[in-house]
Amino acid sequence: MRHGARLFRPLMNASGSAFLPNAVANFLLGGSFLKDSANTALCYFAGRLFALQDTMPPWELNNDTLETVGQCDFDGTLPFYVPFTAHPKIAPGTGDLLFFGFNPVYPPHCSIGSVSPEGNVGPTKALWHNAFQGATFIHDFCVTENYTVIFEGSMNIRPLRMLKGVHPLQYDRSQLARFGILQRRCDGTMSDVTWCECAEPEMVYHFVNAWEDDQTGQIVIVGVREDGFFHGALAATGTRSWITSTLKEGKSVPRLHEWRLDPSNGKVLSEQWLFDDIIEVPRINDNFTGVQNRYAYAGRIHTASLSRDAQLKFDAVIKFDMVTGAKEVYEHGSGRYGMEAQFVPRSHPCTAASIEQVLVPGAAPLEEMSSIEDDGWLILFVHDESDADVSPSDSHSECIILDARKIRDGPVARIRLPSRIPYGAHAMWCPLASRTNTQKGSVHYVSEQPRSTSMTQQMLTSPPEPRMFAVSEGQRKALLGAVVTGVLRAASGLFVHGWCPSITFDDPNEYALFRMFGLRFKESHSLGTIRKRQLYEESKSGHIAGDVFKVRKNSTSGNFVPFITLFEQEGCGESRRVREAICVLDIPCMLRPCPYGAVRNLFEAAQRQKHDGKAGQKSQFSIGDARLPYLEDCRTGAKVTGADDIIEYLFEEYLDGAQPPAMITRASRSFAQFAVDARGSENGFGPAGAFYSRPSCLADKPLQLWAYEASPFCALVRETLSELELSYVLQPCARGSPRRTQLMRRTGGTFQVPYLEDPNTGVAIFESTAIVEYLRSRYAVDLTCKKV
Repeated sequence: MRHGARLFRPLMNASGSAFLPNAVANFLLGGSFLKDSANTALCYFAGRLFALQDTMPPWELNNDTLETVGQCDFDGTLPFYVPFTAHPKIAPGTGDLLFFGFNPVYPPHCSIGSVSPEGNVGPTKALWHNAFQGATFIHDFCVTENYTVIFEGSMNIRPLRMLKGVHPLQYDRSQLARFGILQRRCDGTMSDVTWCECAEPEMVYHFVNAWEDDQTGQIVIVGVREDGFFHGALAATGTRSWITSTLKEGKSVPRLHEWRLDPSNGKVLSEQWLFDDIIEVPRINDNFTGVQNRYAYAGRIHTASLSRDAQLKFDAVIKFDMVTGAKEVYEHGSGRYGMEAQFVPRSHPCTAASIEQVLVPGAAPLEEMSSIEDDGWLILFVHDESDADVSPSDSHSECIILDARKIRDGPVARIRLPSRIPYGAHAMWCPLASRTNTQKGSVHYVSEQPRSTSMTQQMLTSPPEPRMFAVSEGQRKALLGAVVTGVLRAASGLFVHGWCPSITFDDPNEYALFRMFGLRFKESHSLGTIRKRQLYEESKSGHIAGDVFKVRKNSTSGNFVPFITLFEQEGCGESRRVREAICVLDIPCMLRPCPYGAVRNLFEAAQRQKHDGKAGQKSQFSIGDARLPYLEDCRTGAKVTGADDIIEYLFEEYLDGAQPPAMITRASRSFAQFAVDARGSENGFGPAGAFYSRPSCLADKPLQLWAYEASPFCALVRETLSELELSYVLQPCARGSPRRTQLMRRTGGTFQVPYLEDPNTGVAIFESTAIVEYLRSRYAVDLTCKKV
């Protein structure tokens, strides 16, 4: 989305008549027919993390923060025309990362290659098709010790179908499936492809494994054969009735299947269904990729959800024994659905000797086989939908860990996550050697409790002394970034409206930037009528407008809570302009941060924006419907979206129709985003890590921050509140604000910002370093497992 305009229109599940117009619009608006979403799967190879999508090059991510590093061409060794599969595989023996690239738009439609552990792409092999006739859709492939095996099923792309108003991607029952075998050579090159044709039309999205039979030389392949099931399930119309009838018929449904190929004569020797369970997202111990294995794990499809909602959910994990034909099932429970499981080996390396020991009949008992291949854990996300009264914004997901040897016993650990993990495609696990813990024990849980109560106690008993312009070692880069943004914004938000300095007789009860010889530096203002009324009521009642820290128990005045609630986002120039306007107007405001990756406040913003106000009717909405910044004013009932309209509204209502300063008007929109982007990350590339969310606990009551937008020290605290998704009341203290005197009196004679007050704990502290440390110790979720 760019300023609310869709850049890419759907293609995969578009109707036949909409496909061509959508593709043309994508090219004109986005520069490409296909969207490079990089959201299908992840791959960790040679110390680098990649986000993958079938038809595009890989994108590299920062291993620790998951920030985008950039599109990867492996130092120029990946040809520009070669995409990168979402399911690359490590070659047994060499450690190379094998891949294919499927290009549905122009030839070559399939390119096959490898990446060395040093990160260099070797020779690629192109498979050519007639561009006018189209290509065959490919999603996954297989590898063995000596071969790479491509699968071309019966799903093909025929461009001429678009001229008839038919979607170009169709499951074509007139096209027989086939496997393409390429032998890998020691120098990285490959033989020509040998095609092995199946006896009937078939389709496979995901293979389990493949290996070479030492006795016969045959290639054995195991995968989930589904014969067009998911193509029908993703159709633009009529999906629910189609799914229901297909499931009832029970033929073209995804089940575990085996093929045996003869690479010497290019024939499919045999095929057989292995199990009847309807499954997808199969996984194995990846140490056995390309060599014979015994166990496979997969998610069991919850067919009722698929029929009712056309939503792929998994209500159980199944462990298949492909030697004995036995299986073991762990069910998540009523209303609980899992995602793709990942196998995490305990410690055993995969060696040819160990494989031969456990797989050759009679060489070792089955118990020894189990002690190696399935000696590990299954890790997966599970979401609980059993409570219909809990909204998605308040719900949570779990990360559960199963003993892969006996999954029916249930989780050995449950990790409660701070928010819901949306249903997605594939998952990935990679080891972090420095934090590996092999200690055995009873069930472990991660508690969503504050990480540190000692820090809270320390801040209550020995709060830090305020120090003017004190900079800690760890703050320097972040402060510099915030200073750059402030300079580019010309210190917008530093002064209240009508700021006017003067010298007057000293009054020790009033704030002054400096005072001497019985005189003080006075800063006057020209605020709006409503703000002046607030100040008058504050002087009579002694209660500051919007103050949530010192709320009187019997207070009922509406002026004692903020009129205004703002849903905003760090890293957004539009939100920055609105916060600057709030400081200029000197009005208290409830801020609801919506950092990247968080859903809690964003979901509520979407809910409020989509609410139609009709009793008894529920609006359908998702977090994608939220538009930021979004403001609500309980005094007038106004609901305003977009910075330009919000700023216009605020100055009309709270400054009696005065014109806003030039730096926050519509004309400064692009420059505001440029200034925010200049904040930068720690390494100088990409957005600041502080713009992203981190796991956090909910605070029962909103916090309160005395600050102003132009201060870089205040920016660090504001960013921390944002990344923890903590709602807070902003008491703006720009130069000329009466709050400077109020804060000085409140703290016993000291004015300094930022100043944080937490009504949940009673903590009230100065110093940005101490505030950030307190917030993270109190509200950041500790993901370290604890024994219970």
